[in-house]
Order: sequence, then structure tokens, then C-alpha cells
Amino acid sequence: MLPENPALVKCPACGTLLVPLEHRCEAPDDDDWIMQAAFTGQCLPSFEEYLMAAGELLDEKTACMLALHARNDPYREQGEDGPAEEPCTETAFIELAERLGALLDTDDPDERLLRAELFREVGDFDRCIALLDMRSPTGDERDDFAARMLDAARKGLRRVFAFE
Repeated sequence: MLPENPALVKCPACGTLLVPLEHRCEAPDDDDWIMQAAFTGQCLPSFEEYLMAAGELLDEKTACMLALHARNDPYREQGEDGPAEEPCTETAFIELAERLGALLDTDDPDERLLRAELFREVGDFDRCIALLDMRSPTGDERDDFAARMLDAARKGLRRVFAFE
């Protein structure tokens, strides 16, 4: 599988946020830095920078999804210890969860699953469990993820976990 360019990067030359391959800054002439950013995270925007890009460089839903990844990936990557530094404040995360939750399509099974995960991560376990209880099995890995999420919600666990 070919690597994908990240949806948004921070130019290493000037710090400008931009959509790759639409260089509107003092970026190097070659695209190697974009691929480096995709694999090392060196030029990936922060949680706040993704949200600032909403409406300008990215549509709102994409910006919120990327901010969610920026917040959750350090937890998945660091395992049980979690990240050394919180990617965002609790208040900012709850605001993001509400904002993204309102943008998700409740008729789409994948987006309903994400919505349930957002409820779990902000501590709204009853709403998470209710969404998961209404879910129809898909016969794939999403069933395993939903079962693990349901177990975590019933135990009152908000922590982000890696799904393998």
C-alpha cells in the first residue's frame, strides 16, 4: 500500500499550516519533507492547530477528526503510561467531542461507533452503552472493537486504548 500524505502539515521553514502539495509558504522545493512529516510527526499540527484550520484549510468534520487523532494518538502510542504531556485540556477535549458528535451521521454505522467512543471518552457511559446496545453486528473487526468499548464503558473507563 502506498503511503498517504497527511491532510495538513506545518511547514518546517515558516510554520505555516497548509494542505500538502498546495504549497502556500516558504516550503522546500521538493516534497520529501511532506512524506517525512507523515511518518515522523515532525511537521504535524497540534490539537489546537487542527481546530484553527476548520473552515479555512479543511472542512469542519475533517479538522475535528484530525484534532481527535492528535489528542488520542499519544495515548495509544505510549501504552499504559499515557503521554508525558497532555495533548489538550479536558475542557477543550469535551468541546471537541460535542462539536464532532454533532457533525457525525447517526445513520452511518461507523460514525455511530465513533460517537459511542466519544461518549465513553468524555465519561457519558450511559449514552455510550445505549448506542452500542442498539448496534447490529457487522461480522468484522468493528464487532470486537464495539465489545471492548462496551466492556470499558460498563467499567466506567474513559482511557483511550489501542485496538489491535
